[in-house]
Amino acid sequence: MKLNDYIAEQHSGNTSAFARSQHVSESQARRWLKRNCVVIDGAVYCEVSKQVKKEQTNDKP
Repeated sequence: MKLNDYIAEQHSGNTSAFARSQHVSESQARRWLKRNCVVIDGAVYCEVSKQVKKEQTNDKP
């Protein structure tokens, strides 16, 4: 179930109440919402975002 649907259904749309139920800050709950996380059996799952960092090269001796 999408996180925003879960919050609407289980916490009457109250993000703060959801955050308290997960023992996280409200700002963390908002980050999860922005990342389009899902809830499965009461646990929050988010897609892993893989960022590729370019290797820095130093041509200095």
